[in-house]
Amino acid sequence: MKAFDTVNRELLWQILRKFGCPPAFLTILQQFHDGINAKVTIGGRESDLFDVLVGVLAPVIFNLFLVAVTLACHNGLPSSAGIPYTYRLDGSLFNLRRLKAETKISNDRIYELQYADDAAIPAHSAADLQSSLDTLSTAYRRASL
Repeated sequence: MKAFDTVNRELLWQILRKFGCPPAFLTILQQFHDGINAKVTIGGRESDLFDVLVGVLAPVIFNLFLVAVTLACHNGLPSSAGIPYTYRLDGSLFNLRRLKAETKISNDRIYELQYADDAAIPAHSAADLQSSLDTLSTAYRRASL
């Protein structure tokens, strides 16, 4: 079973509303994903009509769902979780004097690295890793993943 087959559709619609999805577009998405029926044809013979309860979900929509779950998860992590990093985005990478200017530097933390259905959870200690995994597990369970 694929992860997008387990998405709680009602939660997905709520998330898309919070992300500002236009109501008319959301209605179209809901009609396309909810209440779909299908038949299978093999060798000219058709199956009975059946409800499509999983699948169909567009990868972009699934990614938005994962973003919301990930953001909810980050709110539950302790301040020591993840790996801190410092960066700057002003385009002056090779201007050494400007690199030392504290006002142009931003700090953030990496909590997870996700790709498709894989994830890496960085941590500095076993306790931090366990805490992050517990929080992730709870967030994903609440999202029916």
